[in-house]
Amino acid sequence: MNHLTELQTSEAPGYQGISRITKFDGRGLGAATEEASFNPLNDSAGGMFRKPPQMALVAPEFPAAALYGPAGDIVRKLGPYSEAHPAALFMQLLTGFGSALGGGAYFEVESDRHAANLFLAIVGKSAKARKGVSWGRVNRIMSQVDPEWTESRQTTGLSSGEGLVSAVRDDSPGKDDEITEGVRDKRLLVFEGEFAQVLRVLRREGNTLSGLLRNAWDGRPLGSMTKQNPLKATGAHISIVAHITNEELQREIRDTAEMFNGFANRFLWCFSSRSKMLPRAVHPPEGYLNAEIQALRAALAFGRNLGLMRRDEAAEVLWEKAYERLGSDPGGLLGGATNRGEAQVVRLSVLFAVLDCSPVIRAAHLQAALAVWEYCGESARYAFGERIGDPLLDKLAAGLKASGVQGLSKTQIHGDIFQRNQSGERIAAALVRLEEMGLARKIPREGESREGVAWVASSPFEMNEFYEQGGAGDGGGDGNS
Repeated sequence: MNHLTELQTSEAPGYQGISRITKFDGRGLGAATEEASFNPLNDSAGGMFRKPPQMALVAPEFPAAALYGPAGDIVRKLGPYSEAHPAALFMQLLTGFGSALGGGAYFEVESDRHAANLFLAIVGKSAKARKGVSWGRVNRIMSQVDPEWTESRQTTGLSSGEGLVSAVRDDSPGKDDEITEGVRDKRLLVFEGEFAQVLRVLRREGNTLSGLLRNAWDGRPLGSMTKQNPLKATGAHISIVAHITNEELQREIRDTAEMFNGFANRFLWCFSSRSKMLPRAVHPPEGYLNAEIQALRAALAFGRNLGLMRRDEAAEVLWEKAYERLGSDPGGLLGGATNRGEAQVVRLSVLFAVLDCSPVIRAAHLQAALAVWEYCGESARYAFGERIGDPLLDKLAAGLKASGVQGLSKTQIHGDIFQRNQSGERIAAALVRLEEMGLARKIPREGESREGVAWVASSPFEMNEFYEQGGAGDGGGDGNS
């Protein structure tokens, strides 16, 4: 497989690669900014409930398999010329393209319609993550792909539900039975460079913005019930690009209803950092991206009236294999931020198919979508940590993580992690629960344990076994193969 770190290292000296799947530095477990965690294998002092030592998560790396189609080609080609993180570039380009596309291409799951509108949150350090730089690059590209959308269908300043509805409102009755004309173009991308301000607005008593945004992601009719000027909006296609620092995210959303009412998990969380140091401005040659921009224009024209999409047989087989993993619930804040994996991957696969000018979703499109979801899930884990809130489960998960790839048998778990202070029944039940959450799995270990298996830590977002089967990350085809 082509790794993004190899690409960036060869094209941009000074780029510091980071690990593809979030790994741990051995000091404990928790969010990137937390200052306390468990160290289960050195537990003699305080038992299960002692004060844990410090630990930090290591940031995830964007898998090369995600860089599919002309959008992926653009990010590859921009690599030597930008300090922006490739994930931030790519995910914002996907979100912008999906917004400009409108709701004409969609996939149905039972009675729910999933179009290409995404909610994206870029998380990174202020001034150091190059979040604004990445959006500037993307907006300039999209201005060449769809100038009308760039000029008239972007807005900022989410502060009330009424304002959002007004931006995509239907015709409404005025005075003397006159009709007040609504907005004809229902596409809207909301850019929020200071997402923390929006999160503070959501906490105001009586504010309706959270519920309206959830309905907007779902594609449901929107309404504003103010007495003076009641509005409604149907057929709206609303996307969001939001920027926030990790510190703001911890402060503004961790202990709010938005973590668990479906608001947070409608967002794709994307870690961003400076990808390299470029002290001197390096500009790409004139016309450097002309072919890719033309491909994006062609994909927009192809997809705007495509209608209902379906998967081909190979994609259906792959979907069935990945479905259980996508449905894992890691619990706690992480679960609140990611428990919509199936729907997010469906939308991403629609986007990749349209970018390929394909009328059906093929296995390669689904593989690219799974690679993106892996990164977004690991980004959420980096931002929110993976504390479950149950001391026994948290301690068990940390112990398995510390044991590495060899894992531990039940006997070893009983002695090494819990010092024989927990019953076998409780340990067995806890292992089953972690397995259901995607945080632990069994591996064969014949001859070293009576059970013939060991337990190892796992990630509910690890998708490489699905997307490394071939097809994703190689640019894509013409949709007719």
